Amino acid sequence: RMLNINVSNVNDELLQGTSKPEGQAQISLFDEQPNVDYSYVKSNPITEFYFDGQNTVLQYDQVLAEKMAKKIEKIMKDAEASQKQGDANYNSIIKQADALFAAKKYEEALTQYEAAVKIKPTEKHPNDRLVEIDG
Repeated sequence: RMLNINVSNVNDELLQGTSKPEGQAQISLFDEQPNVDYSYVKSNPITEFYFDGQNTVLQYDQVLAEKMAKKIEKIMKDAEASQKQGDANYNSIIKQADALFAAKKYEEALTQYEAAVKIKPTEKHPNDRLVEIDG
C-alpha cells in the first residue's frame, strides 16, 4: 500500500538546493475483508524505486516487488476463503431464522436475523424480516 522512491544517487548537478528529493505515496489495492491479516502490506512498501546512476530512468527493486506480489496473492486467497466462510455462516443463520419465523418464534428469529445482518448488512431478506417482526 506504500510506494517508496529513493533518489539518493541522483547527480547533484541535476538538483537545485541542498536536499535530496524524496516522496511517498499511499495507495489502496483492495477492500479489506474481516479475518484476514493485512499487516504485512500495511507496513511494507510495494517496491522501491531508485536511480542506478547509469541512466535517467527510475529502476525498481524487483525482489521486493515480487515478495509483495506473493504476499498479496496469499491475502487474496485468504480473503476469498474468509468470504466463503462468511457466506456459509450467513446461509446457516438465515436457514435457522427462516425456520424460527415459520414456526412463529419471532423473538428467536429476530436474534438470528440480527446476526445475519451483522454478516451482510445490505442483504434485503433479513432486513425485511426485522422490519416485519419489529413492525
